[in-house]
Amino acid sequence: MTGVLGVIAPIYVAVAVGYVAVRTGFLGRAALPVLGEFVVKIALPALLFGALATRHIADVLAPTYLLTYAIGSVAAMAVGFYASRAVSRRAGLPSRVVRLRSAYTAMGAGTSNSGYVGFPVLQGAMPQVAPTVFGMNVLVENLLTIPLGMALAERAAGGHASVGALVRGTAWRLVKTPMILAIAAGVATSLLGLGVPAVAERTVTMFANATTALALFTIGGTLVGQQARGRLAALSPLVVGKLLVHPALVAALAYGVTAVAPHVGLPPLDPTLRAAAIVSAAAPTISIFPILAARHGEADTMSAAAFLCTLCSVVSLTAVLLLVQA
Repeated sequence: MTGVLGVIAPIYVAVAVGYVAVRTGFLGRAALPVLGEFVVKIALPALLFGALATRHIADVLAPTYLLTYAIGSVAAMAVGFYASRAVSRRAGLPSRVVRLRSAYTAMGAGTSNSGYVGFPVLQGAMPQVAPTVFGMNVLVENLLTIPLGMALAERAAGGHASVGALVRGTAWRLVKTPMILAIAAGVATSLLGLGVPAVAERTVTMFANATTALALFTIGGTLVGQQARGRLAALSPLVVGKLLVHPALVAALAYGVTAVAPHVGLPPLDPTLRAAAIVSAAAPTISIFPILAARHGEADTMSAAAFLCTLCSVVSLTAVLLLVQA
């Protein structure tokens, strides 16, 4: 228990520091987007590139992990979608709102905040696999769960874009995503055996080391002004889906695939990677969630859900770390 608290406590203390700094006006709220952009566009890409470029590709891309985490995430999306639809219909909401809220709940229930919360937790609990697991999580989220969630939302809003148009739009968005570009560059460097010059490696490491503190501080600052009071029923499908259903499904698959993998030609799932998958799934929902939902008028509800999810994740992450440790 002491070891788990040693991992969790600094993370949420850093979140609290960010909250207090913005809440008291010590740091202006206007600074948060800049800090967030630095984390997403520079620090995290540097971390990913360094982790991939300096290792053999077989050590950083585990197909069994990717399959387990991807299927578990999509299954959590399905649970979140139907749970939200049932709750929204019971509340008597208009059908369009029911469809949109269900779509965004699905996205939120199956997509973790891997960069701002998931990676810091993994870095504290299992640093030997944290960067590579983060890279694989980014692939699943950016290639599967976020595009699938956005496609559901577009259809819910009455859009009739073809599958081809959705694929092209997703591909164009990915081409411009710094973390995906960093993964591609790191994989190419590893496959070609180019190596990273010592000066470049130290520079990349310097930026990567700024990731954890800035990410957690930014999360804390964004919580200022958010509240979930009086909306627990509407928010519960996402919070329960993300913090309980998602890790439970990933855990079931992770243990199941351990038994099945040798019989279907898949490499075994290392116990540390199995634990990392479950911990990753127990992280709160993605931080850009309210921004994505704003285009369809769901920013307010999804901001409240993300806020409540982040607060409750201290309990879910502590419980999951205790379980995987045992």
